[in-house]
Amino acid sequence: MNRTVYFFSPLMIFLLFSSLHSETIREDEDILWGLKLLYKEKLLDTVGQEDQVSPLSGKILRKISELEQYWNKIDETWNDFLEKKLLFNEEGQHIKSIYYGFEGKKKFQIGIDELLYDELGQNINLTQKRDLIEDDNIAIDNYKQYIFEYGYNGKISEEQLKMYRAGAWNNVRKTDFSYNEHGDLKEMYTYKWSNGKWTLAEHHTFTYDDAMTLLEELIEEYFLDQVFSTHYIVHSYNEEGQLEKSVKHTGVIGSWKMNQYTDYKYNLKGLLNQRMLKKFKKGAWLNEIAFLYVYDRQSNLNKIYEKVWSDKDGWVDLKRTVYTYKRM
Repeated sequence: MNRTVYFFSPLMIFLLFSSLHSETIREDEDILWGLKLLYKEKLLDTVGQEDQVSPLSGKILRKISELEQYWNKIDETWNDFLEKKLLFNEEGQHIKSIYYGFEGKKKFQIGIDELLYDELGQNINLTQKRDLIEDDNIAIDNYKQYIFEYGYNGKISEEQLKMYRAGAWNNVRKTDFSYNEHGDLKEMYTYKWSNGKWTLAEHHTFTYDDAMTLLEELIEEYFLDQVFSTHYIVHSYNEEGQLEKSVKHTGVIGSWKMNQYTDYKYNLKGLLNQRMLKKFKKGAWLNEIAFLYVYDRQSNLNKIYEKVWSDKDGWVDLKRTVYTYKRM
């Protein structure tokens, strides 16, 4: 039996193209779910949450779809390449996401996310199923599984990642989360499964000021029973308390070297409207990638544009995500 496994579908080769242009894209795809929660609560806004309150109308809007499109430079038009449909139960819990790919005007299913909850309404399991090509037939099969445990404070205490191989779920990675007395994320210990046991791989430490504003992140990596400080991130804020800049340093022979920073800009309503990443190369800060956030008249997030920098053409459209909501 010939069996070839693809992530999403062969059409998603475009995603690989995108990753060549941006370290951010690669990091976002593999970033811990718990860390995503931290960034939503502490740094940015409600972008990506299923339910949010419309800033002007006060009505609850439920995100029901995300449509990703890439810019076709030849035809000068936006082409669909990935759509995510979100499904909810009667309690309003997000229980399933269905993914679709596109080939021209043809649309076909390429994956499913299934979410389970406990009696407290806490998401305890996320199973990702993706398309497999088996004997020239496409079938949806298990791919990844995230298992979550929660502490007494209702926050994630452990996240475990498993991959489906040879007909069984196999351990890959787990992360333990600890919090300070204010309920803010304090430390993360990440372990990788190796030779039948969990081996410590990374340690993240988060530092706050007296107002519990996140100031710094220290990332340490473990190798052969030694610890190496690999990355150090410093956050700064504007007078309104909004995140203004994140500077990433890399550990190089006992010292820190700045190699990346991200600028954040906001519109007159205080909503994030630009996130720009720059890299330090050849003695200068160079543009790399930018995200532009577009809102409708009710200040609801409508689109996110992703652009890459070209020395020849300046900022070039790469892709955009279009959000659709349903009033509740």
